[in-house]
Amino acid sequence: MADQLSEMTDACDRCPSKSLSLEKSILYNLLITPTTSDVPPSLPHTPRTCNPVSDPGVDPGSDPCGDHGLLCPCGCCSHVSPAAVTLRNPSSAHQQACQVLLRTLTFVKNLPAYADLCPHDRALLLTSGWSDLFTVGLAQSRVHFTTEPTGGGGVQFISKPPEGDRASHRESQIFVRLRASVDGVPTETEVAKIQNFVERCQVLDLDMKEYSYLMAALLFNADVPGLADGRQVEILQNSAHQSLNEYTTARYPRQPLRFARILLGLPALRSIKPKIVTELFFRPLIGAIDMEVILTDMLLKGC
Repeated sequence: MADQLSEMTDACDRCPSKSLSLEKSILYNLLITPTTSDVPPSLPHTPRTCNPVSDPGVDPGSDPCGDHGLLCPCGCCSHVSPAAVTLRNPSSAHQQACQVLLRTLTFVKNLPAYADLCPHDRALLLTSGWSDLFTVGLAQSRVHFTTEPTGGGGVQFISKPPEGDRASHRESQIFVRLRASVDGVPTETEVAKIQNFVERCQVLDLDMKEYSYLMAALLFNADVPGLADGRQVEILQNSAHQSLNEYTTARYPRQPLRFARILLGLPALRSIKPKIVTELFFRPLIGAIDMEVILTDMLLKGC
């Protein structure tokens, strides 16, 4: 494993980034298709604030948000689900995202240990871990992106209780909040998880080989259910972890905690929902197609 990754890393060091071409790829065809993402978003809606006097849904004299935390429609509370957001410069961000995904898939397919697995396990590992690998790829490529509130899309609220029923009003708000969560609507909080992980990697200043070992450890996830040869995947995962530990120890002897600091970022990485990544970076390009379908197709037919 260590020798394979080392050879791949050395090869990547010699390859100029411009050699990566989007030609002949599925995502290239999607990129050249005009999308609504090129249209400037409408002005964001200015959220109202809880006012016990003017808001009929709040009892005068009580805490404007009180015990309904999740239900607060104004976004003025720290415990309230944040507003939905979208990419500020979608065309550029989508193109960079596609390039990162293609580089990620190329890395995965060129791993001999990955190629030795059965087709079922290869497809399962890729579709289960692509989001983590892609996010690491964003950090490695130092992709910077910004967001802005959606212009009326995403999470919306009923301004008045239906038929004067406050309970129905709250139930409606709960439904919209939960629907936003289930549907994978990108919000400030979810997007911040991606940005914070990318920033963490950049602060650690991981080098090419560290990224390679880390991505291998993420790819060979023995906890993925349904693997035909889970034992072999576990061996590969342990080998990647060991290789990363040995490399950081030898390469950075004055940073004895470097390996631990890299691993400490994994829980935050795995808290990033694949659906959020899809909706933020790829949905305008792939439409209603499932990301897993595209990944499997690219795995079988080539990037």
